[in-house]
Amino acid sequence: MDSMNSNMGSFNSQPNGYDYNTQNTKNKSSKTGCLIALAAAGGTVIAIGIAILVAIIAILAAIGNAVGSVSSSITSSSDAVAAVSHNTDYVETLYFEGTIADSGMYSTGYNHQWTLDEIDRLIDDDNNKGLILYLNSPGGGTYESDEMYQKIMKYKELTGRPVYAYMGNQATSGALYIAMAADEIYAGRMTLTGSIGVIMQNYDLSGLMDKLGIKENNVKSGANKDMFGYSGYTDEQRQILQSIIDENYEIFVNIVAQSRNLPLETVKTLADGRVFSAQQAKDAGLIDNIASYDQFMENLKSLDAFYYCEFVDARNNSSSLFGYLFSQAQMSTDNGIYNKLAELFENKNKSPFYYIYQN
Repeated sequence: MDSMNSNMGSFNSQPNGYDYNTQNTKNKSSKTGCLIALAAAGGTVIAIGIAILVAIIAILAAIGNAVGSVSSSITSSSDAVAAVSHNTDYVETLYFEGTIADSGMYSTGYNHQWTLDEIDRLIDDDNNKGLILYLNSPGGGTYESDEMYQKIMKYKELTGRPVYAYMGNQATSGALYIAMAADEIYAGRMTLTGSIGVIMQNYDLSGLMDKLGIKENNVKSGANKDMFGYSGYTDEQRQILQSIIDENYEIFVNIVAQSRNLPLETVKTLADGRVFSAQQAKDAGLIDNIASYDQFMENLKSLDAFYYCEFVDARNNSSSLFGYLFSQAQMSTDNGIYNKLAELFENKNKSPFYYIYQN
């Protein structure tokens, strides 16, 4: 600023017939300097803002590319691409791992809609000669389990192609429900299955709320509109929910009876929610054979119908932005935090009724 004032002084000493006020000159110089400093600071802020914006765009582009690369495993699996692009016959394995639920845009694992769409694609693909269901799941929503069962039955009806199921570590409740669409069901000797039944869980927090002085105030159109609140059920509400559960249960046991060619009353003796070992399930007629996964695949590859077929995998690890972000967060944060975030998003807007094994 002193240098600037000095320069301004020499400028004012020119013989122009005017007497400049020294104090005025200093004020003007000070103001000019401040304006220049502010302009420089503003330019720096704008530059930083532009740099951040560019960085954000680059990150979103990278995420978009990554999400796109996993949006459909049929395009990320080299085996599957080879089978389709070269017009060779193939048998495809679909994976049912984790909870069978439609989490939509919050999907972090099993993607229900993608799996439904993939089966539709297989129906229209004459190169596809069969379907394998790999089940490693405790089950899931009643709606999603039934929707998937019906989709696989549609595949069989429209194509006449065989469907085989293999049960991994666990294939209980809704996973067993889906397996009923298969022509043959295999399991590992240590597989846990069964848990035929329906469950709905809710928490009565009225005691805790009373202690904390919290009251639930609902304005409602009918006495049962808030039946999924936190104050427990009235007798009428419990009867309503039980009637829905009983209806879903009857659908489940009838599907098992039809699929496994078992008397309905026999199935109902098995369908009290209990779980079975692989041997117990085989003895009860719920599965066909016990074998390791390698033995299972060798048996299928030796079948005449599949002799010239390639065997390809089609799994969708995540097709959502949330799924991708969570998968990245899992690598850099505590698993407990990740699991709680994933659970928060995956439980959004779910049906309260489940074909699921609770342990």
